[in-house]
Amino acid sequence: MLACQADEVTTPSAPTEDLNRTIASSETELASRYPDVGSDVIHALVQESYTRLTPAKVHSFLPILVAREVRHRLHDLELA
Repeated sequence: MLACQADEVTTPSAPTEDLNRTIASSETELASRYPDVGSDVIHALVQESYTRLTPAKVHSFLPILVAREVRHRLHDLELA
């Protein structure tokens, strides 16, 4: 069993360049998938989701989660 000292603080690691490239690639894919939505809107949605999810301890699935959340939000905008 792992024990954590009272004065130890664990913080999530900073996103890597590879992660940032993957997020940017997802943004490009979303822009081509939703051509009627301005790229500035997509960028804002991606950044908002990314910022909200970045504090997670594990970043492995962050690009997938960001893209999924943005797709859902864009779908909701299409229905509005």
